[in-house]
Amino acid sequence: MPSVVTSKLPPNRARVSHAPANPAARVLYSSPAQLIGRGRIMSEVRYYKGKHMVKVLTKSRGNWIVEALEAFEDVINGEQVMVKKGEKRIVAPNLLLLRETLPPPVKEHAYELSMEKRVKRLVTDEEKKTGRKSALTG
Repeated sequence: MPSVVTSKLPPNRARVSHAPANPAARVLYSSPAQLIGRGRIMSEVRYYKGKHMVKVLTKSRGNWIVEALEAFEDVINGEQVMVKKGEKRIVAPNLLLLRETLPPPVKEHAYELSMEKRVKRLVTDEEKKTGRKSALTG
């Protein structure tokens, strides 16, 4: 009796599932893009703008939904808004940091720094000529 083939694929090409059979292994071996694909429910703590503690509720490709763990003020569209503890917001993932950090100090413009050095040098040269101390060098 001839063998009965139920699939439309040639008999030498068997269907192989690339996903592991174990559910735990699926999570371990899946890529982050697959995990975030439809939006995952999370509960990790991040810092909004490096200052304010929030809990990530849902991650998606574009924006994340977070819950404020503390009350803080924020600027949205140029307006000061008070965010209450427990309030849920949609934010961009690049505004959420893993650690509480302060932004780096603003560096002065290179031209301002060079002019400041030049002024100090001119003042010290003038003091050497006249023999008086200036309030600037103090």
